[in-house]
Amino acid sequence: MTYELLGQQSQRQTDDKSEVVLATVPQRHDDTVLEIVMIHDADGVTNVELRSLVWGNGLGWYRQHTLQLDGATARNLIQALGVVQRRMEHQSIDALARRVLPFPRNHQQDVATA
Repeated sequence: MTYELLGQQSQRQTDDKSEVVLATVPQRHDDTVLEIVMIHDADGVTNVELRSLVWGNGLGWYRQHTLQLDGATARNLIQALGVVQRRMEHQSIDALARRVLPFPRNHQQDVATA
C-alpha cells in the first residue's frame, strides 16, 4: 500500500487552530483517499480527523465524510486497529498454510515398512 506520510505534510493555520495532514491513504478507487489530520486549537487541545476525500471534476478534492476524534478516542482506535491488523495477518498465514499440499501419509508408512 502506498501513501504519503509525515515527510510530505501539509499545514494549514487559522486564527484559532492549526492542522497538519499526517497521511493520505489511497482507497480502492483512484478518485477517493483517506486523509489523517491532526488539529491543534488555541486552547491547547489536540484532535484527530479522518477525512474521506473524493475527486470531483471541476471541483478538485472535497470532503465526503469527516470523523472527529479526541485524543482518548484516537488512542482507542489505534489499539483496535492493531487487533484488526494482527487478525488479518493471522488469516493471511492460515490462507497460505491451506495452499500447502500435505505428503500422503500412506506412502511414508509403506516406505518405512519396506
